[in-house]
Amino acid sequence: MTKKLASPTAVELQEAFSQFSNERPRASALMAAAWVDDALRAVLQAYLSRDHATASALLRADAPLGSFGVRIKIAFLLGLISSEARADLDSIREIRNQFAHVRTRVSFKTDKIAVKCKRLHAAEVLRDFVKRPLHNREKFLWSAYFIATILIRLSVSAKPPGPFPDLYQDYARSLRRISKSPAFETFIAAINEHLANSAV
Repeated sequence: MTKKLASPTAVELQEAFSQFSNERPRASALMAAAWVDDALRAVLQAYLSRDHATASALLRADAPLGSFGVRIKIAFLLGLISSEARADLDSIREIRNQFAHVRTRVSFKTDKIAVKCKRLHAAEVLRDFVKRPLHNREKFLWSAYFIATILIRLSVSAKPPGPFPDLYQDYARSLRRISKSPAFETFIAAINEHLANSAV
């Protein structure tokens, strides 16, 4: 039986942030993105909590909803995150991938990474508070921290959707309503005539 995956907490994130913000660029990028990915997984797990075992099985790293990219798409399609949040999450994922999969030395000054850091919506909000230009590393780390914090809060309040409607009952009600119309009587008569002719 698959156990429910442990969800990150805001306190754990605060403690971790002080650690990964002091790491080298590659390590800090990978650690920060891992927290964001884990927080997003927690939101999906909370939303899909009607069956914890099935949700956990689907959200494992080797499962259909196990990749950061797929989780972002699913969360957006379910209406759990906004288009701005989706764009920021995709930027964080792409920056992480640059640090994780490029064999050459990269930094937050590397063109591809710098461009993605400048697109982060969360960093724009922070800039309004600090009243100074932010370095790319700051933009990335603070954006990751803010988004992870919001996702962790959302994972606490997220609820699964309501019960799936009883389609049979809906279908039966619709048929009862339709059956009272003259058109339905004509339709049934045509079917009966067709069946009678087919039997001959």
